[in-house]
Amino acid sequence: MPIQIIEIDVPEGFKFRYEIYKLKSLDPNYVESRGRNPTLDANSTDLKPKQEWTVKNRTHVQSYNREYYLKNKAKKKAALEEQTNTE
Repeated sequence: MPIQIIEIDVPEGFKFRYEIYKLKSLDPNYVESRGRNPTLDANSTDLKPKQEWTVKNRTHVQSYNREYYLKNKAKKKAALEEQTNTE
């Protein structure tokens, strides 16, 4: 598929935002998937070793991420309170 070029004149003083997408197929029934990959089914028997590890450690990773988030949130809150108290 050749590259399609589109030219747009933007008046001076205006900002122009653009996004470029690569289409994998020109089929009208093609559905492009985006975003986070779907979670794996823990009951599936045909998982690869890395997928098995991911399924087993999902709760550990979730709890670790939550603790990290709460710790950083507490730091930011303490810094904000300290800043407002000094003013």
